[in-house]
Order: sequence, then structure tokens, then C-alpha cells
Amino acid sequence: MKKIRAWLNELQEQPVIKTFLTYLKRAELGQASPMVAYYSLLALFPAIIALGAILPYIGININDTIKLVQTALPSNINTVLIPLIEAVLKRQSVSIFSVGLLVTLWSLSQVIAIFRTRIQRIYGEKKAKSPWLTRLISIGWIIGVIIVQTVVMFFIAISKPLLDEVINFFPGTAELINIIQTAQWPVVIVVLLLGVMVINYAMPAKRPHWRALLAGSTIEVAAFLALTQLFGLYVKIAANKYTFYQAIGSIIIMLIWLNLVATISLLGAVFVATFNTLWQPQESPSLNAVDDDDKLAHNPRWGLTRWKQKHRKS
Repeated sequence: MKKIRAWLNELQEQPVIKTFLTYLKRAELGQASPMVAYYSLLALFPAIIALGAILPYIGININDTIKLVQTALPSNINTVLIPLIEAVLKRQSVSIFSVGLLVTLWSLSQVIAIFRTRIQRIYGEKKAKSPWLTRLISIGWIIGVIIVQTVVMFFIAISKPLLDEVINFFPGTAELINIIQTAQWPVVIVVLLLGVMVINYAMPAKRPHWRALLAGSTIEVAAFLALTQLFGLYVKIAANKYTFYQAIGSIIIMLIWLNLVATISLLGAVFVATFNTLWQPQESPSLNAVDDDDKLAHNPRWGLTRWKQKHRKS
């Protein structure tokens, strides 16, 4: 037992492990993940309302949207979400310019604000900003994410009819088109990776290096894909614990899934921050060994904010 403890202590002193554990401690996953999951559950219905207000204006079929959701999410989550999505989207009672939609965006901004604040803590940002400013920034993030998701959904929705027309005009391309259609998952993975990289780059005040950004985001996307495949197995094993609660059991399963998603998102930020600290041009080992928050804050490899970059060049 003493040998195991000595080995673990020695392992924790390794620069990579020590750096990772420093950022992991800042993330406070035990507190942050349930908080993000709780507010995400509260914001779920407003998010569907916002989606229902936007889709009619861009001509996307609701059934196609539901199919995309079913593909991206675990089957156990679909049994809870799909009836809710169908009930909201098929009514289409919310105007895109209505006060209700603005209230919806304000509710969603709480989730983004909490997540952004936690990432700032991971990166050692200690200056507290105004809560109102944080919420307004979060609303801007939500609008940007909705626009990106809408564009992606639009291109995915029209891709099949366009490819069918290409086959009609050029029958010789049928085999190539079939290969493209079967490669839908790789396309989804690339889109997901780009989205995660944008979030991991723009959320923190200190911009990470592109290599650290790519490596950490790749690990995060792989974890998301693994969660999608393995969550159903987990539910089958744990479902007996929640059968007594019946309808409440679905909410519990949803909270567990949202908690895991939040954990993976924060872990992705931890990996990006870790790689960003370790991959630096200086060969001095003292810069790689992270002992306290001050060394992290003054690490020259940290990405500079846009304001600092502008004034440094001038």
C-alpha cells in the first residue's frame, strides 16, 4: 500500500499530471457540472421554443429536424425529448420578434453565463465582470450559436434533394454520391469539432494556441461520441433504480445526461488549458512545472487577448 501511495505521489509530481490536476481543481466538476445541468434542464423548453420560432422562417421541415435530433442524441434521451419537441414545433405559436422569445433568450443566457464563468476560472481569470454584462454577452453567444446551427441544419436538410438532382442529371455520379451520403457521420464529426473549437477559443479571455485548441477539442468530441454510444447501455443498467419514480425517472435520466455533457465540456476546457501551458517554446523546466496560479497567469505561452495583441503590435 505504501508503494502504491509513493508511486501515486511521484506520478502527481510529473509536469503533465501536475498541470492537469491544477486546472481540474479549478474546474470544480463536482459543483459546476450539476449546476450547468440544472440550469440546462430549466432552459431546455425555452430552447425548443426558440428553435420553433426560427425554423419556419428558413423553410426547414420539422420532420427532418426531428430526424437530425434522433441521430445526434442517445435513444433514451430521444424518448423524453422527441414528444416535447413535436408538441412545441408543430404549434409554431411564437413569433421570432415576440417578447416571449426575448424572455426565452434571457433564460438561456443563464446557462451560457455559468459555463463561461467556470471556463474563466479554469484559465485563472479572477476579475469579476458585471452580471448584466455577462448575461448580455451570453445572449450574443446564444444568437450566434443558433445562427450557426440553423445554417448547418439547412445545408444538411437540402443536401439529399440536391444530391438526388445531381444523380438525375449525371447518372454516372451515382456511386460517388452514395459514398458521400454514407459519409454523413464524418461530416457531423467535423462540424462538431469546429463548433467545439470555436467555443474553447472564444469563451476564455486568454486565447489558447491552435495546437492546444485542436488537441483538447478532439478529445472532447471523442468523449461526446462515446457518450452518445454508451449512455444507452448505462440507462439499461441503471433503469431499475428509477422505475419506481415512473415519469420522474425520465427527468432523472435527463439530468444525468446533461450532467455528463457538462462534465465533458469542462474537461475539454481543462485539456485545452493543460496543453496550452505545456506546449511552449521555452525549454526551461520551471515553466512547465505549475506550482501556483501566479505562474499560470504569467505564463508567456498563454494566448493574448485581442486588446493586448492590438496594442502590442502598435
